[in-house]
Amino acid sequence: MTVEIEQLVKGSKMRLDLTLPDGGQSFSQISDMASGQRIMLLHEQEMWADMAAMSAMIPGFNAPASAATDAQPPEFDATDQLETIAGIECRHYILHLDGGEDVDVCAATGMGFFMPGAPAGPNGGGVGGAMPTLPQGADIWLEAFDDGFFVLSLEGGGASYRATEVESGSPPDEAFDPPSNYSEMQIPGF
Repeated sequence: MTVEIEQLVKGSKMRLDLTLPDGGQSFSQISDMASGQRIMLLHEQEMWADMAAMSAMIPGFNAPASAATDAQPPEFDATDQLETIAGIECRHYILHLDGGEDVDVCAATGMGFFMPGAPAGPNGGGVGGAMPTLPQGADIWLEAFDDGFFVLSLEGGGASYRATEVESGSPPDEAFDPPSNYSEMQIPGF
């Protein structure tokens, strides 16, 4: 299954827009690592939900931050293979996951940090609250790649990811708020 993803990042805020294939629904997740705010936008229903507030009410959902910092990133080996993806040169690395599976990623430098599928957000990521797409406990990435590690492709671990377009610039502030015509989803018991 191919899912189209658009990601916007501005400071401590991140927005992921996902569109499911074959006329599937589209939704967005907006996270602010500084405030802990997490919002889900359901576009077809023109509704939004405060995911941080809901998850705080589910016992055990928000694990202590110390549990997330125990997680360690995989070991990795740089290769000599360079590739240009979406007009950006990147180097291939082999990430060695727990369980013996290897994942091939092509990562660019000079663009900050982005690892598709990395947990982000309070109790799941956001090193220092400054980089919403680098998981907690990933200081090794900051030390090894002080000029950034922005994944443009990924193959393995049961997933496949490839950037098709990268635009630089500053997204508008309103991209990180629910549209004014959306209603807040009210779930009984939350």
